[in-house]
Amino acid sequence: MSRNLKAIPLAITQLITAGAFSAAFISPAMAQADAQAESPITKVEITGSFIRRADAETPSPVQVLTAADLKNSGYTSVADVLQHITANGAGTLSQTFSGGFAAGGAGISLRGLNDNATLVLIDGHRMAPYPLADDGSRSFVDISNIPFDSVERIEILKDGASAVYGSDAMAGVVNVILKKNLTGTFLSAEGGRATQGGGQTSHATITHGLGDLDKDGYNAYFSAEYRHQDSIRYNQRADGGTWQALDMSAYGGSNKATGVITPQNTAPLTLSPYFLNPNVTRVPGANNSAAFGFFPGSACSSYAQLASGGCAYDDPYKEIQPKTENINLIASLTKNLGNGWQADFKASMFESKVRLPQGFTNFPSAYGQQLEMMSGVPPHYLAGTAIPTIRVPANYPGNPFGVAAILRGPIPGAPDRNITTDSKAYRLVADVTGNWASWDIDASIGYTRNNLDRNSTGNLNVPALNAALNRATNPYLVYGQNTPEDMAAIFRNVSSYDTSELDFAELHGSRSVATLPGGDLMVSIGAETFKTKLSAPAMPNADGNTNGAYAFGSETASSAYMEFVAPVLKNLEIDGAVRFDHYSLAGNSTTPKLAFKYMPTDAIALRGTLSKGFRAPGPAENGNSASSGGVGSNADPILCASGYQANGQYPRGTVIASCNESLIGLTTTNPDLKPEKSVSATLGLILEPVKGWSTAIDLYQITVKDQIVGGPLSGTPVRNSPEPSDCADGNGGTYTCTPSVGRIAYYPATPINANSTRTRGMEFDTRYRFNLGDYGRLKTEFQFAHAFSYVMNIGGVAYELAGGHGPAGIGADTANPKDRAQLELTWEKGKWDVATTFHWISSYNLTDPTSGQLTCADGGTMNGIFPEGNTPEQFCKVHSFLETDLSAHYKLDKQWTFHASVTNLFNQAPPVDVSTYGSGRPYNLSLHSAGAIGRFVNVGVNYTF
Repeated sequence: MSRNLKAIPLAITQLITAGAFSAAFISPAMAQADAQAESPITKVEITGSFIRRADAETPSPVQVLTAADLKNSGYTSVADVLQHITANGAGTLSQTFSGGFAAGGAGISLRGLNDNATLVLIDGHRMAPYPLADDGSRSFVDISNIPFDSVERIEILKDGASAVYGSDAMAGVVNVILKKNLTGTFLSAEGGRATQGGGQTSHATITHGLGDLDKDGYNAYFSAEYRHQDSIRYNQRADGGTWQALDMSAYGGSNKATGVITPQNTAPLTLSPYFLNPNVTRVPGANNSAAFGFFPGSACSSYAQLASGGCAYDDPYKEIQPKTENINLIASLTKNLGNGWQADFKASMFESKVRLPQGFTNFPSAYGQQLEMMSGVPPHYLAGTAIPTIRVPANYPGNPFGVAAILRGPIPGAPDRNITTDSKAYRLVADVTGNWASWDIDASIGYTRNNLDRNSTGNLNVPALNAALNRATNPYLVYGQNTPEDMAAIFRNVSSYDTSELDFAELHGSRSVATLPGGDLMVSIGAETFKTKLSAPAMPNADGNTNGAYAFGSETASSAYMEFVAPVLKNLEIDGAVRFDHYSLAGNSTTPKLAFKYMPTDAIALRGTLSKGFRAPGPAENGNSASSGGVGSNADPILCASGYQANGQYPRGTVIASCNESLIGLTTTNPDLKPEKSVSATLGLILEPVKGWSTAIDLYQITVKDQIVGGPLSGTPVRNSPEPSDCADGNGGTYTCTPSVGRIAYYPATPINANSTRTRGMEFDTRYRFNLGDYGRLKTEFQFAHAFSYVMNIGGVAYELAGGHGPAGIGADTANPKDRAQLELTWEKGKWDVATTFHWISSYNLTDPTSGQLTCADGGTMNGIFPEGNTPEQFCKVHSFLETDLSAHYKLDKQWTFHASVTNLFNQAPPVDVSTYGSGRPYNLSLHSAGAIGRFVNVGVNYTF
């Protein structure tokens, strides 16, 4: 029986504890009668329209998460809540992915169209994006530094909205709405930890507000929130099962366990260093003891210990989730100005700190020529920076071989190697609303900024270490007392300061212009301008060279838009909008939208939308930026044109080092990029057969064209200047020669408008409130999202990705399951409020035709677990995952409320995914991290006075 099937009876038990069992004794007639007395589903002003209206049920599908929903989730961060919604899909980014370009940030990806196709707003306004782009190219708003306790609600518009909001809203909009009217003092404190160890969390908030808008004409409040989360290490989940296994040799795969000899690695990295004789050939499976020299008393002190597996260890630096810290400060003032006018001012600072361990600092065996990348200077290699072989001399203390030897393994005494990101998002916004000459006016001005401090500690300065190891006197010692001067020169702390800014001004007004049979014809017109600016310099290396990715750029956008709501009949409404945008770098875009809502009866409504959308290229795509990455190895077509001769020797003049060249691709920006364009459509049915019971079924299709992707590498490489090299003499020997051309530096590339993606799916949402009489009330909601297809077109070839693992290389290869579901059961009685939530993600397979994984045998290659195409049948399918969360609130009196929650109540382990990457373990950290974290218990108290 599968683990998921075993969880079903446990889930039923969970329903009993939540009060759901009581509902089984309510007859349908009784439930319907009770529902008649209930109020209909609360309707709010829906994101996606600037027109104020009594009927807020617009034609577009919208999900609303209230402050109570956030509390009942059992989580304490907005990012965790949003990444659990059923509309979130492939391309989502979490802070658990510590090795990404945008490490430290988190983003949401509606409909699986990536985090740059989802527009994130706060109080309806744009925020400055995270300074680091996802995968080095996609700008996104970091949802990890949004406050938790100051949120009034989150509105998630699941429809294209560029006709209203402009760029980035192709897949939808997430609008975080902060509280506006708070009186009194609110204190809260809570803490929790994973029952298997680690992850201890503390969370506290203090809020004080004074003045009532209705009575006093003003409200002002200040809120301070603090959240701290400890890391969870893999070695705290020692019995976690196959999902965290590094040794898959029992299944015919690779053994990636650290400190173990394998056929692929005859000199593994152990927990302590050792000497390796470069003059002794190591043969897989043979006794290679002559090549090894060990330090007595170290963790791995003999070849027998190494060969028997006694030097294996679980890397103490590898983490399931990182250590994080949040500080959120908000000051708000809302004042009635008279004659229906109101002003709202908000100033805030949201800070998110993340520590990302980088593992052991190991002795290097070589140091490649450094590619210097700096803004304003063409990328170039620095002559003389390469160190082909790093050895210690024959007379080095402890060297047993009498020849220059390699040092292998970690450097004892090296300081911890961490990258710490400290993101501070500043926001200052003023909104003024009122009525003038029959126009409802809304004017806004704001400035937002994200400052990102990145600090990297314990970085190895390889040239300095190499020089210190080879000093004739007083060399750097593996074990021993080294001078403070050596330590400071060899292990350096480096940092960078990245900033992202966005300032905006908006003005729009709406009014009735005519009376139609169904009511007033409302129109809205408006204009907006905003400017973005990005400064993200590369972080320097420990040796002072700068060769990381960088991005700089600024752009100004101006727009004008118009919207109408036309109740042409009492039961038929036609809506429309059109927006014109001008981007100083990306050009112009006009995006229209047309929608309808038809109610043949009070119990039935049909709705639909058809709209266009766009996404303007960001600074990392059309500004001033560059990023590099390895693209494999090959022979230089000029310097190693013929390869081996029949006699097994290289032809004379061959530059030997160029016969197995490690190739680098360098991507720079493309000023000629066009915006991505989309066409989206929704068609929905809303049923309310009885009051209190609402069901919505929405079909959607989104087609995105001219998607911006990394372009192909140029066939003509950029070369270094010719320099003396070791060349073959044709007889097995070498001589020094200077070839006519230099060695390959890199192959250039730029992003291009190439791919297209079309996704089709269905979303189902039904909710009902049972009146249980003396047993209280039970509120139920079930949401289900299904993808019919997810087709990506590359080079004219269409690839179906729904239910598979692709597209690879995007957002930690998040995979593309077809189905996600969520069932919420909330029982309320007197002072008690108990909620149970089930999050379910369907299974998917390992295929990804975009990267050549057409069958299960092709799978497993993403992280090299099954490199020979021998993936066992049992791993061809990644099984479904069910997470069960429980929360309870008890209101003792008007002042005191106690609460407790358990996420992943049944400690469900993540399913095995041998094709993912990002964690280094065979599980999908983007979809199943809750399973790796395990059962998490949280308790807290609120006090109001």
